[in-house]
Amino acid sequence: MARRILVTSALPYANGSIHLGHLLEHIQTDIWVRYQRLRGHQCIYVCADDTHGAGTMLKAEEEGVTPEVFIERIRLEHIEDFKGFLVEHDNFHSTHSEENRELSELIYKRLDDRGLIFVKKIERLYDPERQMFLADRFVKGQCPRCGSDDQYGDNCDMCGATYDATDLKNPQSLLSGATPELKASEHYFFDLAQYTDMLKGWTTSGAVQPEVANKLAEWERADRPPTSGANCFPTRRQNPDSIGSAPMEQVTAQTTAPRKPRSRVLRGIYLTFGLICLALVYPSMVLPLLPTFDLVILAAFFFSMSSDRFHSWMLNHKVFGKMIRGYREGGLTKRMKWVAVISITLSLGFSAFVLIDNQIVRVILLLVGIYAVWFVFNRPTRAKDES
Repeated sequence: MARRILVTSALPYANGSIHLGHLLEHIQTDIWVRYQRLRGHQCIYVCADDTHGAGTMLKAEEEGVTPEVFIERIRLEHIEDFKGFLVEHDNFHSTHSEENRELSELIYKRLDDRGLIFVKKIERLYDPERQMFLADRFVKGQCPRCGSDDQYGDNCDMCGATYDATDLKNPQSLLSGATPELKASEHYFFDLAQYTDMLKGWTTSGAVQPEVANKLAEWERADRPPTSGANCFPTRRQNPDSIGSAPMEQVTAQTTAPRKPRSRVLRGIYLTFGLICLALVYPSMVLPLLPTFDLVILAAFFFSMSSDRFHSWMLNHKVFGKMIRGYREGGLTKRMKWVAVISITLSLGFSAFVLIDNQIVRVILLLVGIYAVWFVFNRPTRAKDES
């Protein structure tokens, strides 16, 4: 029996060009859509540019054009880029559209009519010179846990702590250099608590993957949502009138144990491992040597180990973030370990005994190879990829 399937990919932000992470997801989605159509199903593939946010506004300001002109130019550029890689969306639109405005207003009004929306004031960092509230990525300061300088407003690259931007010590706006002020603004919340029982029943009915159900169950057991600050949903509010007497909890993610900064030697070794994995991607696409997707993820994993800034960027990446976080905290799968060991040791062995005729360099490469094997197999092993 033919199915009617609606498919989308994560919406790319309209503040820049398409990058490898976007292409990876959209190409995989396009392949899946084509497969479903070959099976006789009706499959519609839609996507759009995510145009809203301070990043888009600031980029348009930088180029000296209005946000509307900027996002339309980016949208046309994105369409051409996807066409160049044979990704065929049935419709690639924009969140800045009349259709999206009408549907968003309709959904909000229906929820509000049912008493599921309430307003609460939240204190956030405000740039007095630019006269705008600052997102986490637009503010830096000292980590409230270890005191490291130059840390972003959501997590510390040095000790691994996560926190709200308002917890930063000596914060500074990256937009103007000014010291941000703490200022309250109104935020609208959806009362998720009214649907706790329904969601609990649905997530355990087999409708979602076991890994997803388990993660949702963790949040439910904690009786709190997965995010914090202005974006969180209240879980213990009885009705909108009780806000004043029952303050909403501020949610702070668990912090990890502090880690010492890595030496330049280790950073260089991890960077080398990442480059090796990345260099083997194209040969593995031409010849079935090693799984190309595993090599890409391993390269990203090792790159995240080589640089604190790259590590922070990777953890916040829409495509690689969850996977890298899973590998850093939960370990590698057995297949990923073998792919890493085979690719690194073969590359180092080929370099040492074919390309290099220096005994000292050969010994160094041999030691690096031994360290690679030890490092990979010393990582925790997860039964399967849950990312």
